[in-house]
Amino acid sequence: MTIERAVKQLLEATAGQTNKSAPISNSLLVDLCEALWAAGQYPQIKLIQEHLPHFHLRAITGGFHAWRKSRGLHLHYPRWANPFIGGPAALSAIVSPEIAQAPLTVFDPTNDGRWPAPRPMVVAYLSGIANQSLRDMLALYALIKTNMNERPIYCRLCSIAVPLRKIMDENGLASVYDIDPDDLLLRVAEHTAGAGLTKTQQSKMVLCWNTLSNAFLEYGESLTESQRRTMSPFFIKPLAQRFRMHRLRPSIVVRDAARRNVKAKTDLVHGQFHKLRFMARIRCNQAARLYEAVESAVAAVTEGSLSLPYRFTYEETVATDRGRPVRQRILLTLWDASSLWDHAVEKGFEANRVKQGRSRERQRGRFAPEHKRFLTEYRGTEPIGVSPTSPFWFLELYHQNVFTEKCSSQITAKRANFYQQQGYTSRAHWELTPGMLKPLRRNMTSDARFLEREHGYRFLHHEGIYATSLFAHMVVRVQTISGARIGEVQQIAQNPECIKQLVNVGPKSNARWLLRMVPKGRRERADFFIDEDTKNVLTEVVTLQRRLTGEKRLPVVRHDSSRYAADRYLLQWNRLGLDQGTLNTALRFLLHGAILDGAGRCVHLTTHLLRHGFATEMASLKVPVEVIAKILHQRHLEVTQYYSQPTNQQVIDAAEMLFVERIDVAAEAVRSPEEIGRMLREAEGQIGALTEVIGGTCVVSNLCPAKFACIGCSGNAPDPDRRHQIETKRAWATEQITWARREHLPAEERQMTRVVQDCELLLEEMSLIERASVDQRQKVRIRKERGNARK
Repeated sequence: MTIERAVKQLLEATAGQTNKSAPISNSLLVDLCEALWAAGQYPQIKLIQEHLPHFHLRAITGGFHAWRKSRGLHLHYPRWANPFIGGPAALSAIVSPEIAQAPLTVFDPTNDGRWPAPRPMVVAYLSGIANQSLRDMLALYALIKTNMNERPIYCRLCSIAVPLRKIMDENGLASVYDIDPDDLLLRVAEHTAGAGLTKTQQSKMVLCWNTLSNAFLEYGESLTESQRRTMSPFFIKPLAQRFRMHRLRPSIVVRDAARRNVKAKTDLVHGQFHKLRFMARIRCNQAARLYEAVESAVAAVTEGSLSLPYRFTYEETVATDRGRPVRQRILLTLWDASSLWDHAVEKGFEANRVKQGRSRERQRGRFAPEHKRFLTEYRGTEPIGVSPTSPFWFLELYHQNVFTEKCSSQITAKRANFYQQQGYTSRAHWELTPGMLKPLRRNMTSDARFLEREHGYRFLHHEGIYATSLFAHMVVRVQTISGARIGEVQQIAQNPECIKQLVNVGPKSNARWLLRMVPKGRRERADFFIDEDTKNVLTEVVTLQRRLTGEKRLPVVRHDSSRYAADRYLLQWNRLGLDQGTLNTALRFLLHGAILDGAGRCVHLTTHLLRHGFATEMASLKVPVEVIAKILHQRHLEVTQYYSQPTNQQVIDAAEMLFVERIDVAAEAVRSPEEIGRMLREAEGQIGALTEVIGGTCVVSNLCPAKFACIGCSGNAPDPDRRHQIETKRAWATEQITWARREHLPAEERQMTRVVQDCELLLEEMSLIERASVDQRQKVRIRKERGNARK
């Protein structure tokens, strides 16, 4: 039945019907839908209304649903579900006759089922391509690649068709077979053609073309001579002069661009690990004080039956990035659901007022005493005396909605502008685990969001802020001390197989610590040496987790990767193991603005960048590539060699000053914990992993014969109690400089100058460590403001 006939039949049957909303007979609508279906159209209520404009939506809906049910179609079925759109017959009708008879495909007259048809989604996509030559070429490619799954071939067609169509339109080419790949694609790769393409499309254009031409060449080799003559006009021209575009290959272009970007950032991060560790410690301390203050206020309100809102303050001394102390007072207010609701209503809150207002009056739902939850409002920071203030570093991130997934186009544009100004390469919101940096949606109610949006209130999730800061601090310590991958840091667990203590190590019989994790590509655990401060950070994480969960042992959670079994991982939240996206967000959260480039923009820090910086630092100390590979637990030396490539600044420094030659004489394989303990006890006084060196503790798992090299080495974890050793070394080196000048020995003078500089850097880091230690020992004492009363 034709569409016209079905419509005429339906109108004749309903000619005397005056109520245009009365349901039309299901059988009549089924006949109309079947006619549309057979005509290759997409039956939907909107399309049916175009043929029956005088009938209301309610008159059509029932019959349309009945037809859909008879066809076994779901509520939302795709366009290609219609075989007249996504079937083989539909494909043969839109391609050239030669392709409709293509051998070794579904259209082969001798096909006995060996060659399946392309998936309906693929056929429907091909039918939408307007250019006949492009449609024929891609249809033939889809026919000979039907052994692939639906999604890959569909996505591949989309990634090929769009840039080819743009190139043809830009160059006025009517047919895809008019493209000269040796000319046009070279210009596209050089960015002199293809202006309408994205950078990714430009870089992948050659790869896409080679993918198509290789498929056609392979297909042609399986045809007979006569079949090849028939089908070859539909093959694109292969790229003959590939050598001209070797350096412009997509993989090389993307790789080189990524490496240049990483090296540029490594140039800024390289050598500033001491500053990163200091900033991480200071900011983590500040978040800890906020957490303790709010918890103290909650305890005071609960135990003293105080009325809400409860306004309180606490004082602190914050060390800036240069270590200078700043005295300030933090102003906070504690709310619960009832007090916050009443305040929002006074401010003009209307949404859900009737329903929620009834619950408020009856103290039910979230207003019930047994469901009492607290929200913390940050009211500001004021100076104490003439000192300037240093407000929380993360307030700007909340103000720019970097953690908000769903927001208006105006806020999205504002956030994108913030990313650009700050130097972040992000485009969307920063990934995080629910309930960390922002309360769960059920806890952050509509009245609180109203106060933030309309009246500028700022509510802080004190638990999540402290936990995120502490997790990021742990990542910074472990990665900058051991060079571990983030996947290896994720494996740190409350497990005796993971955290080991070595006793009676060194001449003073001290205790040392190491972590046992499974490196990437391995199956057995390996050793990662850490210092006492890093161990203390791990203890802080365990303490917080115990406090939040109320359990002595951490919950067993799944790892981000299926390669590792569930364990009591330290990096977890609400019984979920933290993924790498969340940890990278935590890192940027904690160190926002800590390192700036020459233009005053933030460096987009990643966990991989910390590892890269550690490897670059080791390479700058002339540690052999084989040793760096063992420290980083890498199997492939070519990756380590990439890490060890000098940055631009290192090249400049090398031209100005000679490096001290250092030779590794015992680059041995990493031992088991028992063997390490025995080796270190037998080698008391030597330089090596976990032994005492000048100014601190060595965490590098190889021996070094040049003891002065420990000053300035990233493997030396400084100990402020040994400041006198570094000062003595600096004084000796200064005397050596004077002697070298008198004896006219410029090489010796340059060498000793470098030693003095390394001593001064180590002394600076010791000063930062001391200030961070003092900052950590601050006690939080909250003070109740006037106006708070008892219930």
